[in-house]
Amino acid sequence: MSAINKVILVGRLGADPKQQTFNSGKSAVSFDIATSYRSSEGTVTDWHRVKTFGPLADLCAKHLSKGRLCYIEGRLHHYRAEKEDQPPRYFTEVIAQEVSFLGPKPDHASTQPPASEDTAIPF
Repeated sequence: MSAINKVILVGRLGADPKQQTFNSGKSAVSFDIATSYRSSEGTVTDWHRVKTFGPLADLCAKHLSKGRLCYIEGRLHHYRAEKEDQPPRYFTEVIAQEVSFLGPKPDHASTQPPASEDTAIPF
């Protein structure tokens, strides 16, 4: 049997996406999404770092914003970062290959969270 590296997430952005443009003209976007589920201890929220590149990154930068609900499909990527005189740090992120924008854009003028934010996604 061959290995499969696939991730599917539905969650809300914790902040506006951060876009980078490389010297080659290609762009990359990174953002964090929160997913929630109910457990015996109550509602648990997990945060996931998501990155995407090229035309999909441009679409994400244009249409995603803090609080927006989105569907992410991609693969896990693990990496190690080292700084001088510090132990190495290990990170896991999702490299998005498909992003769907769900629901309306949140209203930033309002201080109220979106109506469905306090409910866990039933999976």
